[in-house]
Amino acid sequence: MNGDKTKWIFDDEDGSASELDSDFTEALDGPAMNPAATDFDVYPQTGGDTESTRLIAEQSEKTQIFLAGQPSKQDATGSYNDLEDPVVGWLVIIKGPGLGQSVPIGVGMNTVGRDNSSRVVIGFGDKTISGSDHARVIYDDDTRGFFIAHGSGKTITKVNGQMVATVLPLANYDVVELTKTTHLRFVAFCNENFDWSDLAEKT
Repeated sequence: MNGDKTKWIFDDEDGSASELDSDFTEALDGPAMNPAATDFDVYPQTGGDTESTRLIAEQSEKTQIFLAGQPSKQDATGSYNDLEDPVVGWLVIIKGPGLGQSVPIGVGMNTVGRDNSSRVVIGFGDKTISGSDHARVIYDDDTRGFFIAHGSGKTITKVNGQMVATVLPLANYDVVELTKTTHLRFVAFCNENFDWSDLAEKT
């Protein structure tokens, strides 16, 4: 056998190309081996330390390839009306159980408590925090101001050492003493320079 040793795979007894040969040739010319045969949209996307691609199947006739670096079309479709409960600030634990953790604050009235029934849950082990309404942090998106009020709990809340007996303004980086054990630092995201409603003017 001095000829091609693999010739028998592709030739029938009569020397013509076999069905396998035809299938193999089609596979080489198909999308897997010939990217030009497929209709692709290419979008860059950030991901990890290396430049990598990933295919994302969407309800579309075209497959879209996302590459590292830039946002996709889908990222640009969000609007102000899509926001359900956007973050407007955070409470960061600077003393007590959960040290270093943060919890988000939303628009309007935020009840602060230990139980999951609270909008802002400080459930890191301090049993002296009231279950559902220890204090209330308020963000008024009309005035873009933050406030704090005492809840229905028996433990006194203080801001920078001052007892919260009435509604008090809450300024960026104020220290909120929920209990003698747990202290929080308030960090504002929304302020006079930005509120989520600003996005409505751009959409």
